[in-house]
Amino acid sequence: MCDILSNVSLRKWAEKNPGTNPFTNCANVARFGGADFLWTEFQYRYNNKEVFYPNDFVSAVERVFLFNQYKFLSLLETTQANYDMFTNYQVEKIGSEIDTKDLSRAHSGTDSLTRNMTETERPAEIIDRVTTPTTEITETETPALTTTETSTPRVVETSTRTPNTQSETTDTPRVSTTTEVTPLGYSDSMSRTTYDDANHKPVEMTVHTPSSGSEVTTVTPTSGTNTSVTVTTGTEQTQTSRTGEDTKETETTGTNTKVSAYTDGNITERESHSGTNTTTTTGTDGKTYSSQTDDTGTDVLSFQNRMDKGFMYRPPQDAIKDERSIAMFSLVDIILKDVEAATLISVY
Repeated sequence: MCDILSNVSLRKWAEKNPGTNPFTNCANVARFGGADFLWTEFQYRYNNKEVFYPNDFVSAVERVFLFNQYKFLSLLETTQANYDMFTNYQVEKIGSEIDTKDLSRAHSGTDSLTRNMTETERPAEIIDRVTTPTTEITETETPALTTTETSTPRVVETSTRTPNTQSETTDTPRVSTTTEVTPLGYSDSMSRTTYDDANHKPVEMTVHTPSSGSEVTTVTPTSGTNTSVTVTTGTEQTQTSRTGEDTKETETTGTNTKVSAYTDGNITERESHSGTNTTTTTGTDGKTYSSQTDDTGTDVLSFQNRMDKGFMYRPPQDAIKDERSIAMFSLVDIILKDVEAATLISVY
């Protein structure tokens, strides 16, 4: 009775033992997700349940893993197979089959063929002819003339230009001007018009009055005349002279050769007639069947070293049902339920 009264909820136990993870030293715990993952998930699922023996809670969890090693590891192995819904149920046949024949055939009766047909063939025509032509003459001409033309230019034209003309221009400026400007006079008068109350001073005004008349500009020329003198001296000469005489010479050498050859012989000509071989068949073949074939005996199919390799045959719907059961399998659920059953009690 004292143990029951000392029960605490899983939440309270975890708060009193903040640094303790009861899954840490469990057998093969790393292969099932690790101690931290299992402890966090265990609290999430069963926080409101009470720990049956709080002082022995850690050892009780470890005992679950210790005594269920084979169970947990075997279940883990079943999850390692590749998921393939239908291929996993296929069967591979190995070995060979022997087909032993024990049949005999008996043929009786006579088959008769009645020919009542006529065939007519018209072949295409080919005619060969041999013709002896008259003598044939072959002429060969070999040109050997060579014409050489030589042109020798000898006229030489020489042009000589001797520039001797020279011009010189001299400018003598003699006219100049003097400009004198007389500005217009003016007078300024200043008077006080009003009083500036803000600045405490009178306002002054200046009046600019120009003198009567206008500004005077006087230009005075200087006497004299500008002089420009151009002097040309010398004579420009151009002289052209020709010497020599052009010569053109044409020379032809060699001889054209013409050879005539006589040949004789036969020319074969083939005359072919167009057309196609034609076969015309008339009448009808008649065949009368008066025989039969009877099979006796039995064929025997035997197996030599024959065996089936693979998995059992399953209808597709049953295979789908099995695969659904496998898909809903969770090893973590089984482990946590076993730990919960061994360590916790429900709260009513």
